[in-house]
Amino acid sequence: MNAIKQLFIIGAPRSGTTIIAQAIDCHPIFKIYDEVFLLKNNELTDIFLKNKNIFNNFDNLIKSGKSVSDSIISTMQDHVGEGIIWGEKMPDYSFIIDEITIKYPDAICLFVMRDPRRIAKSYLNYKDSEFRADGDYWITNSVPKAHNLIKKSLKPLDSHRDNLIIIRYEDFVSNPVNALNRSFKPFKIVFSKKMLKNIGPLESFGDPGGQFLDNGKVLPWKQENLNNIKVQKDIELPQYVYDSAAWQEIESIAHNLGYK
Repeated sequence: MNAIKQLFIIGAPRSGTTIIAQAIDCHPIFKIYDEVFLLKNNELTDIFLKNKNIFNNFDNLIKSGKSVSDSIISTMQDHVGEGIIWGEKMPDYSFIIDEITIKYPDAICLFVMRDPRRIAKSYLNYKDSEFRADGDYWITNSVPKAHNLIKKSLKPLDSHRDNLIIIRYEDFVSNPVNALNRSFKPFKIVFSKKMLKNIGPLESFGDPGGQFLDNGKVLPWKQENLNNIKVQKDIELPQYVYDSAAWQEIESIAHNLGYK
């Protein structure tokens, strides 16, 4: 494989993209940001670029006739420095992977795979949380909606599998260093236990860790991202969830992905 110039970490929401991105960011060759909308070119992209004092550089490139993607690439590379692989963790990019491969031909997407049943349980578990906000589209009240979001998020495995780095969340939490080294072996990038001793929040908008907080309180679904890497306890839901036709579809997806 060719050298990586950009890395985008994708997958279904609640599949472990954040903690894996945090671990990758510990390597000195990487600079990974947390959901700053670099590929969507909207008002949030502008806010991030202005926060880093690099919006004018980006805007000048656009005015000179460069494409948005080329302008983002040039601006970000100048910002992080020569030889640094910059990127972003954004589950939503699973939905626009065709666009990424066309506009960012030197980018690699790392797809985080997790048992779909555990993912669905997380979607349903937080439906009554006091911290639930309008932007938390992944929190759902129904099993069919959870099933549909998982199916949509897994499409890159069908359309772009040969061009993805695929890492299983379960392998990662069992042995983070081994899982990362297997994934990045084709690029001759090596991780060590020492690197992963200081996992912390990724840079995003404003203060580090801001994506994990709501009015100063840690969001319940982000607690694990502030602790050491470990296997998370399973969530149990009411029996009617498991009896539904949509749950049987989720079970089928899990089996097809190799989960027992």
